[in-house]
Amino acid sequence: MRIRDRSRAGPLKFYDFVNFSGIKIPGLRKNQEIERTSLRFAAHLPVRLFPRLDTFMKAQLKLFLLGLLTAVLLFVGAFFSLFFVAGNQSAIFREQRLASGKIIKVTSFLLAWGIEHNERFPEQDSLSLEYVSSMPDADSELIDKEALEVFELVRPISEQWGFKNATLSAFPSTARKGQYYIFSFKQTPNGSWSFQRSTAKVHIND
Repeated sequence: MRIRDRSRAGPLKFYDFVNFSGIKIPGLRKNQEIERTSLRFAAHLPVRLFPRLDTFMKAQLKLFLLGLLTAVLLFVGAFFSLFFVAGNQSAIFREQRLASGKIIKVTSFLLAWGIEHNERFPEQDSLSLEYVSSMPDADSELIDKEALEVFELVRPISEQWGFKNATLSAFPSTARKGQYYIFSFKQTPNGSWSFQRSTAKVHIND
């Protein structure tokens, strides 16, 4: 910005424009003019007209950034809180005594529909039972023996309904995390039942 004496000739006398329009601008004295392009003139005019506008805009920007930072922190905190609670959630259970006298905790018992890729397969309907093992640290032989006892809670109902499959899931604790066993039972044509054991994880990083 260059300020020249008003008596000298120039392309635009800003003071004359202000005097003609009746606008009062602080700091602009008589016999002064401001040479600018039209774009620079338009950009600086609001600040000249409203001396506190620049301070006000800076304050608003600070408030906006502060609000944005607060929102991000709240979102991150809520996400980790939800993840922590979901990862440490304990299931509701019912204690059930087996024929051997051992007590397991049944956490789920439901009818599982035979559905795959939105297609209905009634012959695959089955009962599914989830429980907490009474000896989660035992070897596989004892785990299998306990699963056969647990299956006796399901077998009579499965046969009464005409189901040919059943599934048991043995967890180490009521907390839904860690590795667990899946026992897939299947009835053979002669009426007997056999099973296959596999392992799974509640979460990938368990």
